[in-house]
Amino acid sequence: MKYRLTYLMVSLLGTTTAFAQQNVGINTTTPDASAALDVTSTNKGVLVPRMNQSQRTGISNPATGLLIWQTDGTSGFYYNAGTPASPSWIQLGATGPVGPAGPVGPVGPVGPTGATGPQGATGPTGATGPQGATGPAGAGFANGTTGGQVYLTGSVAPYAPQVPQTVTGDVTLTSSAVTTIATNAVTTGKIANNAVTVGKISATGTADGSSFLRGDGVWASAGGGSSLFANRTSDATVSVSSPTYVDVVSISLEANKKYLIRGKTIAAKTGATNANVTFRLTYTGSATSLTGGVFYSSSLLPGSAFSSSSFDTETAGFGLTATLTPGPKYEIEAVISTTSAGTLTVQTARATTNTTNDFSIKSGSYLVASPIQ
Repeated sequence: MKYRLTYLMVSLLGTTTAFAQQNVGINTTTPDASAALDVTSTNKGVLVPRMNQSQRTGISNPATGLLIWQTDGTSGFYYNAGTPASPSWIQLGATGPVGPAGPVGPVGPVGPTGATGPQGATGPTGATGPQGATGPAGAGFANGTTGGQVYLTGSVAPYAPQVPQTVTGDVTLTSSAVTTIATNAVTTGKIANNAVTVGKISATGTADGSSFLRGDGVWASAGGGSSLFANRTSDATVSVSSPTYVDVVSISLEANKKYLIRGKTIAAKTGATNANVTFRLTYTGSATSLTGGVFYSSSLLPGSAFSSSSFDTETAGFGLTATLTPGPKYEIEAVISTTSAGTLTVQTARATTNTTNDFSIKSGSYLVASPIQ
């Protein structure tokens, strides 16, 4: 043991080492005065203890400032910045904790105005403010003196409303806005020439190029007692059976007159078979009597009475035929007394027993009405 100690001391003395009272130098005889240990070398470094993270954290009561090299994880130099009782290992070169904020520097110059940002969202509607004071009363309108009056503006600017006026003259106005034309207000001088049409005249009878308006409100034929005439201008096929009829020819009669009626109907069958037919007279107005009626081969055909309710005579007519050659098949000879204007019409149809054989009525069929009273 004595020899080993002697050898160690000799070895240490054989290395260039300088010992001083306050510092130690390795490979230098003049260690830096500020260093407790000054290691000098141009081709070697200082090798500190090397360990993994688990070993580092397992060091018991590490001194503040203790330095090691960690070999795993984030390897590098670590030193204890804490205390032995509460270590805080910090990696050298890593970002340290944020220091306290420094004093605020002076305000820099104002930079250029930036671009206008987008319009922000509309904020909520604010609360309704208090109601303002009531303004002074306006001029208003003057009261009227009765119902149905109207306000008129003045004749000069600013054309302000005047005192209400009552509408007078040909038209009056009620308080419910109903206008009334005064009696006898519409005179000849107030109607334009050619302004009143025939349709505006309340009258009976037929207004045409040969009639005139009588004092009793009836359209009468010119010449007073002149005969009236109507005739058929086209052929027509009759394909309906009684009680449905076809008009042959019509004539208009005036009210309160007696007429002698004469006429003929020209007909012919349309097929190879003769057609049984029937015949009647109708009147749309009112009449008190009908004398005579419909004749076939100079014989009066029996029919129903011409009354104030039906005003027609429907002949028995069955068995009579429309033959192949067109000719006058029926003749009308009758007297009628009218109490109101209307239309007298000759009508025909296939007989009730004839549902298949048609016949035709021809142009030239006519009626004549001669006033006799």
